[in-house]
Amino acid sequence: MISQHFDKDNLHHAYLIEGAETDVLDSLLQFLEDAGIKTRGNSDFIHLHIDAFKMEDARNLKAHEKERGFSDSKKIFVISANSILLEAQNALLKVFEEPSDGTHFFIILPRIARKFS
Repeated sequence: MISQHFDKDNLHHAYLIEGAETDVLDSLLQFLEDAGIKTRGNSDFIHLHIDAFKMEDARNLKAHEKERGFSDSKKIFVISANSILLEAQNALLKVFEEPSDGTHFFIILPRIARKFS
């Protein structure tokens, strides 16, 4: 259950969630609804489901993140992908390092590759 891992009163700006989208998404959406964030009919909620998250996707996400929200509520980005290409990861670093206030990212990946040198 995702809700045991997040504090709805103190959301971090970015989360990486490992698991199949079918196993994770409903629980995440329920957590957000319980936190008072509408996941339907909310222009400040974006769910992107994509096979491979590419550089163009990163640029588009970065542009959306910088836009002013339609309401005073939080801007939420849920990204469900099978993989995120290295170039796209690098492009998102600035967004994650210096996020706009009230912006939160939830990235769902089936596997998180761990590289140790």
